[in-house]
Amino acid sequence: MEIDTSSFGTVDALARWDDAHLLDAMEARHSVRSYRDKRIDADALRELQSVIDGCNEAAGLSFTLVADDPSAFDGALAHYGSFRGVRNHVALIGRKGPRLDETVGYYGEQVVLAAQLLGLNTCWVAMTYRKRGAARTMPGEARPAILALGYGETSGASHKVKPVTSLCRVPGGPAAMPEWFAAGMRAAQLAPTAMNQQAFSFELVEGEVPGVRARLGLGPCAKIDLGIARCHFEIGARSVVALAVGSGAISRGVCRTRLTIGEAARKPRDSSGSRCRAARGSARCGSAR
Repeated sequence: MEIDTSSFGTVDALARWDDAHLLDAMEARHSVRSYRDKRIDADALRELQSVIDGCNEAAGLSFTLVADDPSAFDGALAHYGSFRGVRNHVALIGRKGPRLDETVGYYGEQVVLAAQLLGLNTCWVAMTYRKRGAARTMPGEARPAILALGYGETSGASHKVKPVTSLCRVPGGPAAMPEWFAAGMRAAQLAPTAMNQQAFSFELVEGEVPGVRARLGLGPCAKIDLGIARCHFEIGARSVVALAVGSGAISRGVCRTRLTIGEAARKPRDSSGSRCRAARGSARCGSAR
């Protein structure tokens, strides 16, 4: 089954930054678990809150920024997850539903990239935080993950990633990969995933109007990871398409209609999300970079 999930180029909450800066942020950003005892600059908080507001408005989410409150990371779970000095977080909250995890990944990564561009460090966290210390949910809502946030003791470290060719399928092989698709895949290759599993894949669908099918892999937090990878792919591919539109190589109308992402998802074993909780090591279900 293929589901049309989004028109190309809908990463609106990051509109204040151009694609070149967003791609730089992807390269520079790594997972950070230890933070300095330093309050976040007030201007940075305002800018980040503006991005969060944009995400909430675009997708009907309830992302909540919690500053200067260590409650979510002062328990045993945080110690198990090797977190230290975390005093700020963004609770990624939304209405319960089958698409919530992917939506949280897609829009949560926009918050991550904005934070990086504002001089902050982050870490995706799905399990190793104290639930009672995080921003509360309302009836009918869920909180699939939160983002640790602040000024890191270091900028984190890069991890080995899979080659682009193992993360995608292109009719005719890698040599037939369009430039926009290759740019999207290079960005998706940098997407943080739980335990660095990179279980997602993208397929180029040929036709009079080419499309992209995003496939959901197996593993802990796979739906969140797919949303993060989709965000990266769209920014990367858009960066090339925008240049082509600007040069007159293709029309803006074609840009908007030909590049559509669909999802061919394997049915999860437990739609409640217990796969993430039951998988061995899933308590560290956070960003791999």
